[in-house]
Amino acid sequence: MDFFQADPFTLDQSSVLDRNLAALARTCPQLAARLRLVQPRTDIEFDTSDEGVTTARFVGGTQLASRRRPLSEARTLADSVDVKSHPGIAVLGFGLGHHLEAIAQRQRGSGALLCFEPDLELLRAVFERIDHSDWISATNFAILTEPDDGAAITHALTGVEALVALGVRLVDHPPSIPRLGEQAERFGRCLADVLKALRTTIVTTLVQSETTLRNALMNLDHYVNCQGVADLAGICAGSPAVVVAAGPSLERNLELLADPAVRDRCVIIAVQTVLRTMLARGIRPHFVAALDHHEISKRFYEGLSAKDVEGITLIVEPKANPAILDAFPGTIRCIGEDLLDSILADTDLRHRRMGSIKPGATVAHLCYYFARHLGCDPVILIGQDLGFTDGQYYSAHAAIHNIWASELSEFRTLEMFEWERIARQKSLLRRKVDILGRPIYTDEQMATYLAQFESDFLADSAQGLRVIDATEGGVAKQHTITTTLAAALDACAGAPSHRLPKTEYPARTDSHIELVRRRLVQVRADARTIAMKSRETRRLLRRLTRTGTTLDQINAAVPRIHEIRDEVTALQPAFDLTQFLNQAGSLNRFRADRNIEMEPSLSDIQRQQRRLERDIENVTWIADAADTLCALLEESAVAIAGGTKRTRDLIALPGMNTAPSRRRRVAAILHIDFEQGGLGTPRRLDEPLIAGLSPLAMTVARLLTCRRLKEIVCLTNDEPRLRSILGELHARVVVGPLDLPRFRARINAIGPARRFTPTTWRGGIANLAVFDEALEPASCADIVESRNLDAAIIIGPDWCAIDPALTDALIERHTEHPDGHRITFSQAPPGLCGLLIDRATLRNLADNEHRAGCLATIGAMLGYVPFAPQADPIARSVCINIPSVVRDLQERCIPDSPGDAALLSRAFTDLDPMRASAADLSHAILSRRAMPALPRHITLELVARRAMQGPWAASLARSFGFAPRQPIALEHAQRIIEQLPPASTLTLHGSGDPLDHPSLAEITAAAHKRGLATHLRTALASDTWDQVLDLQCDVVSIDVLATNAPTYQFLTGMGDYERVKERVETLLQTRNSRAPSSLPSPWILPRITRCDAVYEQIEIFYDGWLRACGCAVIDPMPTIDSNGRIAPLPQPQAARDRISRTTITIRSDGSIVGLDNHTNHSQTIASLWQRLHQKTTRDDSALAAA
Repeated sequence: MDFFQADPFTLDQSSVLDRNLAALARTCPQLAARLRLVQPRTDIEFDTSDEGVTTARFVGGTQLASRRRPLSEARTLADSVDVKSHPGIAVLGFGLGHHLEAIAQRQRGSGALLCFEPDLELLRAVFERIDHSDWISATNFAILTEPDDGAAITHALTGVEALVALGVRLVDHPPSIPRLGEQAERFGRCLADVLKALRTTIVTTLVQSETTLRNALMNLDHYVNCQGVADLAGICAGSPAVVVAAGPSLERNLELLADPAVRDRCVIIAVQTVLRTMLARGIRPHFVAALDHHEISKRFYEGLSAKDVEGITLIVEPKANPAILDAFPGTIRCIGEDLLDSILADTDLRHRRMGSIKPGATVAHLCYYFARHLGCDPVILIGQDLGFTDGQYYSAHAAIHNIWASELSEFRTLEMFEWERIARQKSLLRRKVDILGRPIYTDEQMATYLAQFESDFLADSAQGLRVIDATEGGVAKQHTITTTLAAALDACAGAPSHRLPKTEYPARTDSHIELVRRRLVQVRADARTIAMKSRETRRLLRRLTRTGTTLDQINAAVPRIHEIRDEVTALQPAFDLTQFLNQAGSLNRFRADRNIEMEPSLSDIQRQQRRLERDIENVTWIADAADTLCALLEESAVAIAGGTKRTRDLIALPGMNTAPSRRRRVAAILHIDFEQGGLGTPRRLDEPLIAGLSPLAMTVARLLTCRRLKEIVCLTNDEPRLRSILGELHARVVVGPLDLPRFRARINAIGPARRFTPTTWRGGIANLAVFDEALEPASCADIVESRNLDAAIIIGPDWCAIDPALTDALIERHTEHPDGHRITFSQAPPGLCGLLIDRATLRNLADNEHRAGCLATIGAMLGYVPFAPQADPIARSVCINIPSVVRDLQERCIPDSPGDAALLSRAFTDLDPMRASAADLSHAILSRRAMPALPRHITLELVARRAMQGPWAASLARSFGFAPRQPIALEHAQRIIEQLPPASTLTLHGSGDPLDHPSLAEITAAAHKRGLATHLRTALASDTWDQVLDLQCDVVSIDVLATNAPTYQFLTGMGDYERVKERVETLLQTRNSRAPSSLPSPWILPRITRCDAVYEQIEIFYDGWLRACGCAVIDPMPTIDSNGRIAPLPQPQAARDRISRTTITIRSDGSIVGLDNHTNHSQTIASLWQRLHQKTTRDDSALAAA
């Protein structure tokens, strides 16, 4: 199933495009078909070069190839590739394709040529202008468009494995590298995974060299002030160590470490990922280790104080992201780093002894190596699964669960997040067998980590050291003793034996800081000299390569070249740091030397010419690397003096132009429906709300304070009404047309689904996002194009708390790399931040809206799509960082219901309505939040009994209570519904199936009349199943539960699987035939409950139903099965608090789940809600006291 489906069209067979696509279809038929459907980029200016061939540049000046001599440039790049030693060539960037043709000509049909090019619009534009069909047809050539799709790479190499086995070369196309940005690095990593072995290590080193040095330099302030690890060598000899990793099995034995006696008898060393989890359990490791490069790791320390981590020391490699060291509030020890020691060598700090530890491939490796550095033996491993045990990526209570908390609901579970986290890297997954003999997924990276661990374990065991694997899950590990943690502690942890020295908190020493700053300035000056001298050498070398140069002339120039060489290599440590950045260049130099030596038939002049060419390339790389070093040192000098540290990669790669993009034309687009909001409920835009301003006027006024917005565009079908509401602000906005019927048709499908998850920015049914509430793609795309805008920021007209600073941040992030940041967003709650979408992406969404169905949404772009999996964008640079108080607020900051309007009004009481930030507002909301008078959501049990038996039915019955109950009377159900505000949501679900209630149609009709969004959850086993689509429900969940009849029979005690599956398919077909728009109504969600019985079926079920209907749910087991291995993942406290503030569950007899005292239908919802809230408050207080 294609993401977007469209009717193919036929081009003139004589056209350049058709010839190119016909040639490409031989090896890449799917890509050729996709290229027929995309539109060419419109920001490319084509021209004819001095060589008579096509060249081009992007609007704004960036060349796709040399302006005058593109063929010469292409041949130069091709000549730099050794096709003899590397029959396989992988090129980063298609550009205009001249360089690829040059490489193909050198291969003469005897090699494999891959090109990574994700920009389909660029390919289309080039294929329309330049005929590449001849060389493509004559070459084993394939284009890869996804940076993380290992399966596609494997497929492209099918049939040429023997050639590839001889060697593969990864080649940068310099003009393309700025455009590809971080995708080039990702593709390089993926290719390395496919090729495995030594290539993996080499490519990883090449990719990370700049990041490694940047992080180390940014951490210099900590490095010169913190203690090292030299004094800890051997200090715990003979004591056992417990190394705590973050694998899914950690929950099985972590509690054993809560015993204070264990801490006295063992050294506990934890990866940073589990620190907060351990602290929440009252477990204080002695050490926590960190080496991660990404700034997202600072989240592991959010909200921690020095008191929280008292007695815990952070052991950190200086190459870790500086955000980690700055965020940790306690004691830090830095491992020695040669790069930094070389900088400090000529200062008064040169005598500091930091101590070294074997570098770790992962933080778990670092923990293990540190345990051996301490002298610990044995080392006991827990949480070290090295595989996705039980279909989980993380352990229960993982820190990332708190990040996901704001998205959780009855339609978006931790079980779904965990599975998607695994499936997003689908092309890299490998099947293994776990310690229980079950199939388990691991990935190529973890397989590499396992191999490294097993090598370490073998070496240590040969020295008589012991490694105990007490993970109790995951893959088996050679050269270890496998047992439980309890047994390991009983056997190894005797009387207290270790004596760890007290580590002082680091104190900033200004004299040290100034000393280092001056040293950085000095080294930067040397690096600049290296760049200048290298380019001088390149000029000398290029003169010598001119036609007619004799051997005597070459020899005469050698002394000056050697003189420059000696001057440059003497500039230490600048030259060594340059070479560290220039590892790719060094590798190229090595290959060139080897190839020259391998051709003894060369004449002296030929050999000298080859050496000149080698040296020109080499000094070019050196000069570029020196430029990068200058920039890093300059940033570091500013940072160490108190300036801002850079904690993330820029899109640019080493040696390329990092000049900022041209100013982008970006507008805020407001789709204005005066009567109905994004949830499909009535609301007013003209009534004063805050400081006398209406929601619409306040939204516009706050946006007008943005620095980066080009303009504000209001799409409406009633401009006079808009003018009346905005008053004098009307003159400062642009007005465009809105197809209101089309917009309402879309919102009438999206709104009811979003009402079940109104406080989430993303997630819920079909992963719909808050931005989908405010977008009609066609109208928006039209105005963007007519206004010649580069991008639009989607904002609702009632988002009166929109943060101007966050809005500017979206534009700034997009401007850094427009092609790589086509969408930018944040995890802010609804109403505080919009989403930026560029022109091409918006048009693509609009054009494919009807064909893509459920996938034609912003939420789908940001979510998991099984046939096009991508990394979660919240961990990528397209997601801007926001304060945790904002991210974790879990409130709807849009005044489209009385409760939310009142909350915002209270929060703004003491705030400046124009200047208050999202963080200001979040703090104010938290201080003024009150329990609502009525719940936002009600789960109503209609029937308490069902014919099903089996463990699933029993668990469901336990969750609602086993007491016998009669079906709810129609009048009682109607009375409950009448007490609910119109914007509320209702789920019909319980121990029994609501389809079995005789008055179900009347109950759903009452809910629809009241204006409620209604969710029906059923097993679809009732004979009345065919009435489901006529019940006026907005959402229908179906407990399909399995992918085969035996499992379904086991779970339910019934043999109805095939019948239920056929019924779901029939409902989908019938609904789709009735659908008035591209989005469905009602939403149909097949559900599976994660348990031991379906462990191996989750993937097939989830991916299959997502493909079939665009949405599916993986539920936790309603209650814990004491006999099962797989248990429900515990929800984060923030999610539980939100649910308790918004949700009540009423049994069919009128009693309330969570209330012990007897209740019945004679009591009002308001009184029951108040009693439930009082009990929850008492329970929370008792828990906190405990």
